[in-house]
Amino acid sequence: MKRVQESIFRQLYLTAVLFMVLMAGCAHIPENPDKPESYSKAAAESGLLAESSAAVLTGQGEEISAFLLIPKNDEALRWRLALIDSARQSIDLQIFIWSNDESGRLILDRIRAASERGVTVRLLVDDMPKDWSDRGTALVARTPNVQLRRFNPGRVRKGVIGRAFQMSTQFQQLNRRMHNKQLIVDGRWAIVGGRNIGNPYFGLSKKYNNRDLDLLVTGAVIPEMAEDFDEYWNADAAYPGEAMYKEVSEEKTQKIFSAFEEAIIKDRELLSQTTIPVEPIDWKDAFDTLPERMVRGTAQCLQDSPEVKGDRGIRLVDQLGQIDFEAAHQTSVITPYMIPSDDLLGDVETTTKEGRKVRF
Repeated sequence: MKRVQESIFRQLYLTAVLFMVLMAGCAHIPENPDKPESYSKAAAESGLLAESSAAVLTGQGEEISAFLLIPKNDEALRWRLALIDSARQSIDLQIFIWSNDESGRLILDRIRAASERGVTVRLLVDDMPKDWSDRGTALVARTPNVQLRRFNPGRVRKGVIGRAFQMSTQFQQLNRRMHNKQLIVDGRWAIVGGRNIGNPYFGLSKKYNNRDLDLLVTGAVIPEMAEDFDEYWNADAAYPGEAMYKEVSEEKTQKIFSAFEEAIIKDRELLSQTTIPVEPIDWKDAFDTLPERMVRGTAQCLQDSPEVKGDRGIRLVDQLGQIDFEAAHQTSVITPYMIPSDDLLGDVETTTKEGRKVRF
């Protein structure tokens, strides 16, 4: 019995030593780096975005918002650029996928131009898609007027064995990804919906393009969306980008940004074949059309809790169950994933028997 115990102990000891050796060769990010809290700025009082929002909401009550569906891919990119180019005060962007392609670099370049105008920028990007390197994350996060955080990154950044071990021991926590997608500018306008940032979402891919839907929003619901952004931004899982990579020399930094500039110039070969402006422009004519195009009404913003451990807090499905969807005529649901419960099916049956329509 004693020999068996000694053998087991030796095996455990050797396994622990081997693990420590393997982990020593893996790159880690610091645990719990300093991360000051910050919150959304008050809505801008002047500028194109403030003026256009006021024009759309003229004569409406304080609880009213206005909405414009964006079904076309090229229009989705144009409206994002319109908000960014017109920013006077703040840009808050929350995204799951931000691809390193023509459209991804274009949006980053326009955000950089906004930051150089003095606009305060906060970027929250999920860590699972790997288009952003840790070095690139840190360099952008150290740009004046720009903050960048990654959502729920694993501490082990390099090494196949180390990363595999990390995933196997922390799967439930690391599998919690941030699929939220919203852009809020000057506290006046927002875009929320299904599109990530990348060529397939804007009709620019040469292989395939997605069909998706966004919503351009202004009005009373914007502060609620800003609060939701702040909740994720200040969550424990939002990791400060500047802590994800060591300091980079001035010479190396300049070389990286020069390569980015060269890529932007080359990207214009593709963008010149579209209606997308390759440089910031005045978007007043586009905003002037909105009073006649937008639909007014009330809205409520719902989202999951940003918690990544334990029960993960309040879930979206729970919130939906607490809301009274007593539509007068029709309820429309757009979602890529849905597993209807018996209660939901029963509610749909009751609703349709009462003469109201339900569309999925």
